[in-house]
Amino acid sequence: MSQIEARILQQDYVLTCPEGQEDMLLAAVQRVDADMERIRNTGKVRARERVGVLAAVNLAFESASLYTRVQELEQELELTLENGLAPVAPAADPLPAAPLEDTLQEDALQQAQQAQEEAQALAAQLQELLALREHELQQAQALIERLETALEVDSKLL
Repeated sequence: MSQIEARILQQDYVLTCPEGQEDMLLAAVQRVDADMERIRNTGKVRARERVGVLAAVNLAFESASLYTRVQELEQELELTLENGLAPVAPAADPLPAAPLEDTLQEDALQQAQQAQEEAQALAAQLQELLALREHELQQAQALIERLETALEVDSKLL
């Protein structure tokens, strides 16, 4: 575990994280700090504790929305695979609006779109593999037929 010094809403913190994940933690700290600054600068909420709670609610909402979207994409991918790899249809309503921050919705939408693109790419790769498998099966069947024909000819000669 490594320790990182971070500053969130003009207050210093020492955080620990697994080795090699320091950059990810720093990015999360920057995001939390930016969200808290934005909430505080709206002028409606000034107390650090309330700002922290609102930022936490926004991030938890976004996380839940993304988790739901990932589950939907996994289900779409499973259905796609079960139904012969038809293209993945875009979702009608990708994510609900964040209750407190519009920018969180935009970030969540971008992440959901990226996840959907990755699912479509995976489906395309699987389709290519299935096509390759089908081609190999056809070649194997042709070889079996040729072998059977050759064996029939050989048995007639005996």
